[in-house]
Amino acid sequence: MSESRRQENGFFYICKGNSSKNPINDMESTARDEDVPTSTESNVPSSANGAELVAESVINTRSSAPADCSWKPDNSDAPKVPEGFTKVAETKFQMKVEEFFNLYFSDKAVNFIESFHRRRGDKEFSCSSWCPHDKFGHVRDVSFQHPIKLYFGMSLLSYMNLFPCIIIPADFSIYFGANFGSCQETQKFRIYRNSHLVIETSQEINNVPYGDYFIVEGLWSVERDINGQREDCILRVYVNLAFSKRTVWKGKIVQSTLEECREAYATWIAMAHELLQQNKDKQGLDPSGSSIENGELQIKREVAQRILQKDLITRLIQ
Repeated sequence: MSESRRQENGFFYICKGNSSKNPINDMESTARDEDVPTSTESNVPSSANGAELVAESVINTRSSAPADCSWKPDNSDAPKVPEGFTKVAETKFQMKVEEFFNLYFSDKAVNFIESFHRRRGDKEFSCSSWCPHDKFGHVRDVSFQHPIKLYFGMSLLSYMNLFPCIIIPADFSIYFGANFGSCQETQKFRIYRNSHLVIETSQEINNVPYGDYFIVEGLWSVERDINGQREDCILRVYVNLAFSKRTVWKGKIVQSTLEECREAYATWIAMAHELLQQNKDKQGLDPSGSSIENGELQIKREVAQRILQKDLITRLIQ
């Protein structure tokens, strides 16, 4: 049983789901910083043909010339994570911070970025080149169409007030949202002392209910992690919702957005590690760090053993 009606710029649906509490008050807020388990792998399944890391480049250059994104750290410490941001992801990469940027965020990495958006179900992806920014290193614009799912739980009494002639089970929830929302994102990066990379994102979502009430702010912090003679890096991702208008749905919007961000970054981390492993394989390194030369030596040994076995069988037959 379903019924739909227009709700602002989106659609209003009744969807089967778990019952929920009454709407969270506008003044309520979620935890500002939660512990996120550190991982170097993810349980997000890969596609049948492996990582979808090969995609057609879509780059819209700005009117100004592309920036010189050479690695030039500032002689200053990175600022602390602003109050109100929630940590939604953390992982470690066996690579330097500069290599991290080149592989995942440079202009040459646009194929990987588009592949991530395609995995998330986005469409009409577009990305400009990095350009100098007066106050924050470099900046670029990203746009795409994203499938929207915003769930707002309501009490059974609220349902009965909305639909007095319909009997609705207590385990139903209400779904607000259009099929796709238009996302406009600005990305900025800056390199601080000790190659501390900070990437800030600011995303607006149009054509969905309450989309003009808030902006999704993201902060990527990538720091060095010295492990003996090897230099790795640790990625931490934080998210904040900056509201410009009051709404009783604020708590639920924040909760739903954080849940989707955790899911999205888990997918990103899985794809990033998979791409890194592919690059290691191309360079002749297996997960344990053995080189191609060691692999060739092993093959030669196996061939020699087969020759000896064949020779032994021939002697036995004679």
